Amino acid sequence: MKRMPTLFVGHGSPMMALEHTETTNTFTSIGQNIINKYGKPKAILAISAHWYADGTYIQSAENPKQIYDMYGFPQELYEVVYPAKGDSNL
Repeated sequence: MKRMPTLFVGHGSPMMALEHTETTNTFTSIGQNIINKYGKPKAILAISAHWYADGTYIQSAENPKQIYDMYGFPQELYEVVYPAKGDSNL
């Protein structure tokens, strides 16, 4: 089995979720190349520094709640839904 690559990708502007630019096309291409070469990932680890909390926490809910922690963007951006599935075994 081939080992999946590890990527560090800063999220950039939240508007990238709506845009079709050279950058978003490149991200799409990278993702498709990984799927073609290694198969679909079993999981994706996302680390966020957007929270101030006393401790380190891991989200393991079966259906994690999507949180919109940004303000002042077009309504269309707040309607983007990413139905990620959690897996407490991972």
